[in-house]
Amino acid sequence: MPTRPRRYRAQVSLTFLFFGLVAGPFAWYAQLLLTYSLASHSCFPSTTPLVTSAAFHPAWVAILVINLIAIALSLAAAVSSYANRRAAQDGEVKGAGENVARVEGRSRFLANWGGMAALGFCAATLFDTIAFVMVPSCLG
Repeated sequence: MPTRPRRYRAQVSLTFLFFGLVAGPFAWYAQLLLTYSLASHSCFPSTTPLVTSAAFHPAWVAILVINLIAIALSLAAAVSSYANRRAAQDGEVKGAGENVARVEGRSRFLANWGGMAALGFCAATLFDTIAFVMVPSCLG
């Protein structure tokens, strides 16, 4: 009795496919909102701006941690997309019938876009982090 090939739904996780598509942009957006608000608060704690550097303000450490979390989340989304792409690609080779190959082709397409978006937003967050560390804050 021949064994049937594994079904498509057992190979590609829709949850991780969605995670790969949205986690990178969401991490960058959340990082952007949180770091700009914290950075502005560290330079303008009251109605008058600080003249000195706020390099070791407690908000500086929080901003750095937020950036590192956003980078890690984007990299996790890229790894998830890569795993789904491999699963969809393996399913196309082993799948039976045109319908299975068409559905897995769509999954591979979405996984490719998720990976590219996650890596692109990871690079954007990395450049934001480099700029945050290199450029002095609160120059007036």
